Amino acid sequence: MENASKALMMAGGVLLAIITISVFYYMFSQISTFRSEIEEDPTAAALLSFNQGFEAYNKKIMYGTDVISVLNKAIDNNRTYDVETGYEGPYYVNVVFILASDLETRVENYKLSDSGVGYEKTTTDNVDTVFRANTEYSLRNDGDKIKSLIINAASWTDTEEDKTYNNAESSISTYTPGCKSYTVTYYPAAEFKRRIFYCSGADYDDGTGRLIQMTFIEKN
Repeated sequence: MENASKALMMAGGVLLAIITISVFYYMFSQISTFRSEIEEDPTAAALLSFNQGFEAYNKKIMYGTDVISVLNKAIDNNRTYDVETGYEGPYYVNVVFILASDLETRVENYKLSDSGVGYEKTTTDNVDTVFRANTEYSLRNDGDKIKSLIINAASWTDTEEDKTYNNAESSISTYTPGCKSYTVTYYPAAEFKRRIFYCSGADYDDGTGRLIQMTFIEKN
């Protein structure tokens, strides 16, 4: 009797092992089949590559430079498909961000001091809040504003006696010797790059499976 019980237990163990191996083999074959289908279907491979390019930024912590990278990727995609203006559909990629505190443009004017040595500020700071805290900004609704204040490089303008600095990266401490005055414009791009965000989610088109929106929120 005891031998029969042992035999039954051994048989049950063998059967369980066979079932487990069969399940793993089935799962492996399904994964292999899926990979083969992707490799054989260039459309599926392109979709996978496209989504992965954005999903790399679906992180819990990142700098504003990463958000700018996503914005640039979305802008490039929308240009490629000619869907930049007022478009909503499976080929448009929208990027949304929400700030924890305001971003500002600040202008300071300086003139050559009366002694001719060094410069002094001639006006109080001219501050313009361009992106407000706790407000949703998106590439679809605020594209021109985002491109001009966050994306595009700054311009430099010189005149014979005056020098104007439009600097998107940081403050300027240099100047042209002998110039009578200069203006420094601090754009919000530099501060945006230093801020810390997290991705709160990614949305996909039900029909195509393409990623169509990512949302980033600044950490407090």
